Amino acid sequence: MNYNIKINDQTIPFDRPIRVLDLIDGDRRRYICCSVNNRIRELNYPLHFDAEVKLLTKSDYHAIKAYETSLRFITVMACSRAFPNQPVKLSYNMSRSIFLTFAEPASAGGQRIPEPSFDSRKLAVLKQTIDSIISADYPIVRKVMTKDEAVEFYREHGYDDKIALLKYRPEKIVHLNECDGYMNYMYGHMVPSTGCISDYRLTLFGNGIMIQYPRSEEKGGIPPFEEAAVYGRTLRDSYLRSKLMGTDSIAGINRRVEKDGPVDFINMCESVHNDMLAELGRKIQAEKDSIRLICIAGPSSSGKTTFANRLRVELMSRGLEPLRISLDDYYLDHSQVPLDEEGKPDFECVESLNLEQINSDLIDLINGEEVSLPVFDFIQKKRVPGRKVKLCSDQPIIIEGIHAL
Repeated sequence: MNYNIKINDQTIPFDRPIRVLDLIDGDRRRYICCSVNNRIRELNYPLHFDAEVKLLTKSDYHAIKAYETSLRFITVMACSRAFPNQPVKLSYNMSRSIFLTFAEPASAGGQRIPEPSFDSRKLAVLKQTIDSIISADYPIVRKVMTKDEAVEFYREHGYDDKIALLKYRPEKIVHLNECDGYMNYMYGHMVPSTGCISDYRLTLFGNGIMIQYPRSEEKGGIPPFEEAAVYGRTLRDSYLRSKLMGTDSIAGINRRVEKDGPVDFINMCESVHNDMLAELGRKIQAEKDSIRLICIAGPSSSGKTTFANRLRVELMSRGLEPLRISLDDYYLDHSQVPLDEEGKPDFECVESLNLEQINSDLIDLINGEEVSLPVFDFIQKKRVPGRKVKLCSDQPIIIEGIHAL
């Protein structure tokens, strides 16, 4: 059957199946994955139909996801060679990095075994092993197993967490990735070979190693590591709390929902959130004379407005009368919003906001002056006059938005 493939603004006819990888001229390792008819695919994806193909590099967000997944695979593969019989654990951490630690050992005879940790020698061994795997440019091949075969394989290699997940998998087959005799699966798209992973950075941190990788917003560069102690403590506290509830893994969450039902699980999470709100409320109440501005930031649809409203009610229950302001009301008129790379209005950049008016209104409110707050009319696509407010000396302002901080 004849079909056409459009790649690099060139349309090529074919009469047989072909992999995307085989369409690339020159050094294939500069590409991470691809888009086939607007759907993300691996470069080993076979084509046998009309398709528009876009090759993606480290400057693309979707490519970086595949890069990071592949780097995790190579890192765990290297650990299996450098530190056999010592399982490792990966988690996300500060500075949008991956945190690598040795898995907690099981207790023996009621006595807790000390948790092994990384040191400079082990870091050097790990880096040397990762580099040797990358330089060998081993192909990474997707394999297919039945669920029973996968359970046997996972049990043999001690992947108990993956065995627990298979119980909830409706498909009868399981995909794994094989590389030079090593097999594992990282739940994401992969590069075609280890040589595609060219940049990464390892840093000792606490009892583990921080792994940094390229970022699309840095045009494929690795940003400086930023230590955020408060964020790190928050991640640790969240992990310890979820471990206490038995929900520190997807399999654990599934077991909890299966045992108690989804409503009880949701209510349990709500209870934890209420406790955190109460603790935050106590801290703000204790320092109400010095706290005038409470900023709530986060990406689109992350729950900023909901959280701001719940915090407002929590503070009201403590005798405070906070004023909530949304940065969405400070958007520039649509005709003034900067355009993104595709020529569309970029409402997520800070320049889309009237920063001068935001700062002016906040300073005036804190100084006790009356301010006419704007309201953004999304039908008219412009700001219109809103309510007039004047704050007392102990009234905090809650301001929420992508760029609140």
